[in-house]
Amino acid sequence: MVRNNTYEATFRIPMSVTKTDIRSYLSAVYGVKPTYIRTANYFSPLHRKFNGAKTTRSYRTYKRAVVGLVDPFYFPQTMEDMTTEDRKQRMN
Repeated sequence: MVRNNTYEATFRIPMSVTKTDIRSYLSAVYGVKPTYIRTANYFSPLHRKFNGAKTTRSYRTYKRAVVGLVDPFYFPQTMEDMTTEDRKQRMN
């Protein structure tokens, strides 16, 4: 999840995930309601080998989802930004 602003989130997801899957995942895991979901496929470039065969690298191929949120979503603080009392409370 990429930090855009409080009413929008960006995800890198596998190519097989649909918009309906994203909507149910966000409601189940994060407890947020999306207003819109926009997806875009990014394919890895083709590389030529010495014998002329075209190959592709699958680890660069991904799908990006931009999700608009009804309520603002605030990321939790990282451990480095917390006070010592908050760190102890979070570890318990």
